[in-house]
Amino acid sequence: MKRRSAALFLAVICWLGLVLQIITAVLRAHREGTSVSTTLWHLIGYFTITTNTIVAVLFTTLAASRPGTAISWASRPGVLAATTVHIAFVGIAYSVLLRGTWHPQGLSLVADEIVHDVVPLLTLLFWFRYAPKGRLRWGQLPHWLSYPAAYLAYALIRGAAEGWYPYYFIDVKTQGYPATFRMAGVIMVVLIGMCAAIIALDHRLRDDPVS
Repeated sequence: MKRRSAALFLAVICWLGLVLQIITAVLRAHREGTSVSTTLWHLIGYFTITTNTIVAVLFTTLAASRPGTAISWASRPGVLAATTVHIAFVGIAYSVLLRGTWHPQGLSLVADEIVHDVVPLLTLLFWFRYAPKGRLRWGQLPHWLSYPAAYLAYALIRGAAEGWYPYYFIDVKTQGYPATFRMAGVIMVVLIGMCAAIIALDHRLRDDPVS
């Protein structure tokens, strides 16, 4: 499969997962008699949803762009590598921390599998197959952490304002700030390790010498 075709396929799968998440959220709100607007507002507060949206936009851009165009930023190795790390973290964190906390059925299960398992796996495979190797630099690592750090700050500020937190392990109301920040520290360490691993692997698999 050509690179642009693979990017288009991944983008379609990712958008499908996001649309199904919205549909199931609306259906759940109607079933439970809760506000649809509040349900959707909560939905976009999840790291899974924001990260899958980034993936969908990135791969839509890759599928639509040609080398040398104004949107060729999407082809930068650092952008793809960082996105791969973030969506891989979504899959790992869900499997380790969240998968056993609820048991979706039907359409919810399909949506759940797409955004937590299928998209992370396809993104990782895309990076292995199509990303040029040997272009990543260790100095890029701190920049890659800015997105999850910004998300964490946003989630905590929003939680303090609204009293709602997207994940139990950063729920200050039940965990308290010390436990929340300890967990946040563990998450950042894991992300640093994942970033370091993809840079090291990029250097090992390089297709031309690192300058």
